[in-house]
Amino acid sequence: MPSTSVTLTVADAAGNEDTCTATITVVDDIAPNAVCQNLTVNLGAPTVAAADIDGGSTDNCTITTLLIDGAPSQTYSCADMPSKVVTLRVEDGAGNFDECPATLTFVDNVPPVAVCKNVTVNLSTPTIAASAIDGGSTDNCGITSRLINGAASRTFTCANLGANTVTLRVRDAAGNFDECSATVTVVDDIPPVAGCRGSVTVNLSSPTIPGSALNLASSDNCGGLSYQIDGAPSRTFTCADLGANTVTLTVLDGTGNTATCTSTVTVVDNVAPIAACKDATVYLSSPTLVPGDIDNGSSDNCAITSMLVNGAASITYGAGDVGVQSVTLRVLDAAGLFAECTAQVTVVDDTVEGEGEPPVEGEGEPPVEGEGEPPVEGEGEPPVEGEGEPPVEGEGELPVEGEGEPVEGEGEGLVVTADPVYFERPIGDSVTFEVVVSGADGALSFQWYRYTPDKALEVIPDANDATYTITDIIEEDAGQYQCEVYDDVLEETVLSPMFTLVIGTGMPAAGLVALALAAVLTSLTGATVMRKRK
Repeated sequence: MPSTSVTLTVADAAGNEDTCTATITVVDDIAPNAVCQNLTVNLGAPTVAAADIDGGSTDNCTITTLLIDGAPSQTYSCADMPSKVVTLRVEDGAGNFDECPATLTFVDNVPPVAVCKNVTVNLSTPTIAASAIDGGSTDNCGITSRLINGAASRTFTCANLGANTVTLRVRDAAGNFDECSATVTVVDDIPPVAGCRGSVTVNLSSPTIPGSALNLASSDNCGGLSYQIDGAPSRTFTCADLGANTVTLTVLDGTGNTATCTSTVTVVDNVAPIAACKDATVYLSSPTLVPGDIDNGSSDNCAITSMLVNGAASITYGAGDVGVQSVTLRVLDAAGLFAECTAQVTVVDDTVEGEGEPPVEGEGEPPVEGEGEPPVEGEGEPPVEGEGEPPVEGEGELPVEGEGEPVEGEGEGLVVTADPVYFERPIGDSVTFEVVVSGADGALSFQWYRYTPDKALEVIPDANDATYTITDIIEEDAGQYQCEVYDDVLEETVLSPMFTLVIGTGMPAAGLVALALAAVLTSLTGATVMRKRK
């Protein structure tokens, strides 16, 4: 094929013959028989050859060519999904052909490629979608969903502060998926809400306060607050801070976010001075005694503003005072707190004509009774220390501050009296001290004090009325008390008579005698005025 030469011989009966040559051309006009088969194509191997869909095509001669949609092979993609009908063409050498259809069914078996990235999440916007941690994931047919830890989004809280490992899953339409891990760093960027107390009072007896003392309902989304006052965990106030001070409370949360507010700290000096006395000698040639003569180093936590001796700036002695005199030194600070101590002053008459020096002890005359000598036991002597009242001067009356002697029933200015002033109570009982004020011209304020064993006056907190009551008495309540009264128009401060509280009846006889004497002397001062002139 396609042609061949042949010889024709012709013979008769006699055996005669002749020959000739001819060319025979053979033509194949029989078409092949195309047989197709359907095929499933995985997109992981997307190229299909024509032979892949040939289901057993035949030809009388030989099949020379197989074509699928006109080409030896075809490559398919996601765009061809889910199926496609293609044509198989079968040709022989003579150009005869036959065709048949085949159905290609496509399967996406190619998973996505998950790519993650790390992110930071602020608690002010705590929710992120899964796409937030997708760093460029891909799929041959396209990603249809993304999940972060199995959900489309995730909300972070204070419990997640710091680094958190999360999983991104990407999926395509065929259900293929891939996963990767990312780190989500959660940051608290929400500051606290600062709440301050409007005012705080600090006593110099306890001068240090922590920042938390200023806090009033501060809050934070995560909690764990700490507090600073003026930039430090605590602050110690001093005398230089007396009065109102504006301070700043800084509220910090666990991650360093801060908020501030201001408060007023009022510093109060509630620490009384410490009075220290020494004995002194006064000669009538220079008869004036000033507080400094008997001061033995008195001190105050802030500063001593004034000293008084027997309630006055000085005492001038005369001939009637020769001998030993008991005097009281009062030491005051700017807050009006004071303490007292007692000193013995020996008054010497060095002015006798012909004697140019003080009398020698044991060679003079004893002082006249009632004119300067120490009081006779039981007739006006000072009470036993810790059991009675301050020293009695002269006739058992309290000194008038600023005038040097009591003013009894003066009728001018502020007068504070009390009766009774001696009380004996058993443990568990109660007692009420009361002062009566006359001659007032303005609003009165009261402050009760208690005498300490060293004769200093100790402020009694919240004791600011004309009466002071002790309930459920204990042994430590025994002692002496006094009330200070102030008139804001007269600008006068007056001290009440001394009140004495004795516990039960189990005291030794000597002690009872001394306290009884103290009570008698004190009762005599029931109408005594101690006034500080304005």
